[in-house]
Amino acid sequence: MAKTVEKIIRKKYSKSLWKLSRPMYLTPKDKRYKKHKLKLQKYGFSDSETWSLYNPIAEFTIPRLVRFRKINIGYPGNFKSIDEWNVLLDDMIFAFVWALENEDWPEVLNKTEEKKHWVRYRKGMRYFAQYFMHLWW
Repeated sequence: MAKTVEKIIRKKYSKSLWKLSRPMYLTPKDKRYKKHKLKLQKYGFSDSETWSLYNPIAEFTIPRLVRFRKINIGYPGNFKSIDEWNVLLDDMIFAFVWALENEDWPEVLNKTEEKKHWVRYRKGMRYFAQYFMHLWW
């Protein structure tokens, strides 16, 4: 996994942002907070999580994929080794991190680098969809 991605993950996504005690993205000072807290208690999520749905999905997925990669001891049958599987997991992790970070990416990317990141992002998302049912140990 690239150092930049590792640093971002460690800094921002090492712990889950999900809490059933308060709505995501809202503070108690927000006039909508009480309404969203009631929805959270009733449904297990608040509408505030659907404003930009890819954010909570990525924020939920990143720490779990990172942990899965760390503790996983197996790999799908079409792979030759766990190292080969970990390369795909790294691409999946990169894709979710990049989805959240692409506007504020810490590096100034030239067109070639930007294209390379978009290609890896799409590849990681494709792997996530393709191997979704293999994310167990």
